[in-house]
Amino acid sequence: METPSLNNMIKRAASKVFRRAYIKRRQLSDGLFEADWLEITRDVKYWGQYKTSIDVERQGLLRFNSAKMRVSNVEGRYNPNDNEFSLWDGYADQQRSLVKIEAGFIHQTLGSNGIWTSTEFPSNSVMFIGIISGNVFVSGKNEVALPIQPLNQVFRDYPASLVDGFTTTGISAGGWFALLRDQTDGSGEYVFRPYVGDGTTTDWSIASAGHLYSNLNTSTAEDLRGLDCWEVSERLAESENMVPYFTREGKFVFREKAATTTSTFEFYGLGFTNRTYGHTIKDIFRYGKKLTKFYSRVAVKYVDEDTNTSFVNTGLAYAISGTNTAWNLGHRTFEIQNFWIPNSAAAASIASAVFADVSSLNEEINFSTTLITHLSLLDRVKVSYNAIDISNQNSLWDLNDWAPDPVASQELYWDPSRGDAILLDGVDFQLISIDINLDKLETRYIAKQL
Repeated sequence: METPSLNNMIKRAASKVFRRAYIKRRQLSDGLFEADWLEITRDVKYWGQYKTSIDVERQGLLRFNSAKMRVSNVEGRYNPNDNEFSLWDGYADQQRSLVKIEAGFIHQTLGSNGIWTSTEFPSNSVMFIGIISGNVFVSGKNEVALPIQPLNQVFRDYPASLVDGFTTTGISAGGWFALLRDQTDGSGEYVFRPYVGDGTTTDWSIASAGHLYSNLNTSTAEDLRGLDCWEVSERLAESENMVPYFTREGKFVFREKAATTTSTFEFYGLGFTNRTYGHTIKDIFRYGKKLTKFYSRVAVKYVDEDTNTSFVNTGLAYAISGTNTAWNLGHRTFEIQNFWIPNSAAAASIASAVFADVSSLNEEINFSTTLITHLSLLDRVKVSYNAIDISNQNSLWDLNDWAPDPVASQELYWDPSRGDAILLDGVDFQLISIDINLDKLETRYIAKQL
């Protein structure tokens, strides 16, 4: 009998899947969240999609897509909090309530006593945690679409000018996120911690970043004017070539973009079989070199003046040559404008770090799989896929005697190493986009080759 495990559940042709939804409401007494999650699974009619991505449209751009979960309101459970039938009756407004989505696989075993027992995989089945933020309307079908935003919305809803704790010499990027973690309302109540993990410092993972931003030395600093906390976070992350994001369990992370040294999961598709991971790739939508993510030059502007000394540049040597990358691919500049950078040395360090990430033309793959529940943004994975005819690992040309031998006179011979078929054999990629569709029980990934 097959040993129950997460991989075994994923690779099966048919596995039993569970989906659950919960909310946490804010109490009128103190404005904090109730202690326990309230399950609302029975009301869900449409689960929606949940997506996070980094460096997909543009280098350095982080996106958390909003989602809409549609629920039945025949009992009035999703009416506003001033309605006696509402789940929020006696609680604060629906806005900024926490929402948690869980999904996974169930393995059932019949015991010798005739009783079935169920085991869930993975043990941590949380897929997404966000907040209700937006218009909550009832439709003519008596349904409510709950507008769910990712947790970074709480940073968008808070002006940077309200943050305190700055030092006169300025702060680092890591120091900025520590300020957010420790921010209070002035009466000792934490502003952001209730939304992150267990409400303590445990679920904040903040890497130290070396550059000191001297202009960020007070809450009234001109550079903070008009910005919310997430806008400041994105600008600092771009300068450090790092990424701030929330994990699927709702933990906050600020880290380098580097992939882990070992693979988290292996994907197999057409032309491959694997006993451990099974055959999970449904389709490959796109695979190839991502020209729009290549830059031959990085320019960092750190002084608010239009002079040559306002910039620090680094780039590939340019020459008209068949082996020169800048000539072959085009002279493209990645620009960073950040007047918080303290000096030319810091600007040069930033330019060098970003250049190392963007100066190569790398492959990128966009593919769909069966539901896979435990992977996270920036995980390292392996992909194996062979689009060449799997019966003999050659093209149909050979099967029909068009070109039985690879000789020069037979131009129709198919050489898979030179053909346009996708051939990947255990190639390492890093996940930069995860799009989970819980209605179709399908996941779509974008990953860059390492």
